[in-house]
Amino acid sequence: MTTQGDEIYDIPVTEHEIKKRMQNYYLPYHNLLKKSIEEKLKHFAKVYVVDLHIW
Repeated sequence: MTTQGDEIYDIPVTEHEIKKRMQNYYLPYHNLLKKSIEEKLKHFAKVYVVDLHIW
């Protein structure tokens, strides 16, 4: 559900689909992001992550 109360999907997302999305998209992205930040912190005191979304 969106912040405006609208449904995102026409049909509910199954537990299997949620797990598949986590494994295929969320975890690989966040693991790579974490690794990248850790690498940058070896050279710099601070790292900023700017996460932008277009509505």
